[in-house]
Amino acid sequence: IPPGCGRRLRHLSIRGCESISGRALEKLAKACPGLVSLDCSGCSALGRDAVRVHRAIQYLGLLEVIVATGCSGTGDPILQGVSPSLRVASIAGTGATTTAVARLLRVARVLEHLDIAGCPEVDDSSIRPLASPSSRAGRRLHTLNVLGCTGVRHSTLVEASRLRRWAGVRPFLPGADWWAVHEPADQLWA
Repeated sequence: IPPGCGRRLRHLSIRGCESISGRALEKLAKACPGLVSLDCSGCSALGRDAVRVHRAIQYLGLLEVIVATGCSGTGDPILQGVSPSLRVASIAGTGATTTAVARLLRVARVLEHLDIAGCPEVDDSSIRPLASPSSRAGRRLHTLNVLGCTGVRHSTLVEASRLRRWAGVRPFLPGADWWAVHEPADQLWA
């Protein structure tokens, strides 16, 4: 990135760049601190350098959208480094854990969309704050995809759905054992 150019860059997609390393992502983040959206889906090499991925996300203090679908091993480093301004986190298949998701729900006060599908380590304890009337977690959450999160029970999602006034809890796929909560949101990605 040419000197000075990165400071003006707001949106970056390195989607599918399988060989990009954590070190390269960290350099990009340092050069582009004003990024508001980052798509690193399919960047499989990132999972081999969790420490640098975590540092890279910490440099991006204005980040509102992170898409890292399929980047195995990056879920926790990403979620532990995000800023309170995060609106969208799509980290399906990253191996995120209950601890990291619980932290995200505490920190990201304007979170609207959370996709943690395919993260079997996530359980009820991270989602339960959404069902507590006194909790600030997830106040703006419109969608939550927990497809493949084997530790999240339907009853916890129904309880959260009632409290958060979501449109409902429905099977993500016909006949599926996994559930997603959602609310129509025309401007979710705007």
